[in-house]
Amino acid sequence: MSTPTSRLPLVLVEWADATNPSRGWVSLDRVVRATPQLIQAVGFLLATTRTTVALVQMTDHSGQGGNALIIPRGSVQRIQKLRAA
Repeated sequence: MSTPTSRLPLVLVEWADATNPSRGWVSLDRVVRATPQLIQAVGFLLATTRTTVALVQMTDHSGQGGNALIIPRGSVQRIQKLRAA
């Protein structure tokens, strides 16, 4: 039986995301030294556009998806195709 994901590539996406260097008050020097967090997600690649990368981590046989991520394209460091087991 064909599923919606059988037509979608399984990928690992890495992107730089916003971060908060502390919970509560923090020195301004620490804020200036902070760097974005490198985030990774695995999912089925729905689309890439000039501005976004769209993933879903789950699908069902009716064509619906869950745990969708819309990642700003400018933040993406890499997209790696994975092989399903």
